[in-house]
Amino acid sequence: MAKRADELIQRIRDFRGYVYPYQEFLAREDPEWLEAYWNMYEILRRKRALPQVYKELLFVIVSAAKMFGPGIRTHITKALQLGATKEELIETLEIAGTTCGGVVKVFGFRILMEVLEGGPVSENPDWG
Repeated sequence: MAKRADELIQRIRDFRGYVYPYQEFLAREDPEWLEAYWNMYEILRRKRALPQVYKELLFVIVSAAKMFGPGIRTHITKALQLGATKEELIETLEIAGTTCGGVVKVFGFRILMEVLEGGPVSENPDWG
């Protein structure tokens, strides 16, 4: 079972570039569930109808709506790497703020400004 967990953790790291702490925990405690979830995640990330940059913008909205700072940073960074413009990210956060409330806007824009100004962006998002 430890070998299966290690292989699953490495698969996630190879695909995404990092592994969330909860994924390492689940790889060891419930690898069957995590593997099923990861299979679905890989399908979502494949090149399909939506360009990857659009998917990242959607992930920004969802992360902002959930007030999940590490997710907002990660997906803003990925969107920029995929060619998203500052204006597209601003509009994305305006949509999130309008549909999810003002605090989402304040929180999301603070993180966007940090990223655009070269602030700390973790390569390995944590829960802090």
